[in-house]
Amino acid sequence: SLNIDPNTEVYNVSSDEYPYQEQYYDNSESKTKLGKYKKRKQLRKSQEFWKKLMNEMLPKNPIIINVVNRIVNKIGGTNSFISAHARLGDGYFVKNQDQTVQELIKRIQEDFKNI
Repeated sequence: SLNIDPNTEVYNVSSDEYPYQEQYYDNSESKTKLGKYKKRKQLRKSQEFWKKLMNEMLPKNPIIINVVNRIVNKIGGTNSFISAHARLGDGYFVKNQDQTVQELIKRIQEDFKNI
């Protein structure tokens, strides 16, 4: 299981301003969100930087958002599918890509049994 609480650990971007959900992790084995326990994040300046970084990472290009919205609508609309990005093309990841994909499939099946 990914051990992700959707109420507290999912960056909800499903409002009008942010229509998708995103989560970031330090590495493929981590169950702790990127930056959650970073001591420097406790500094006000770091918190402001992190908030700005997360905001800047969200897609804002109207052309890209339009294309993505059309794709999302074609596959059933928001909250009707699961997508994942897995790093498989280099270093450690290329050597273990079969195991990584199988683990990803297993985690999705465990965490989304009711879908």
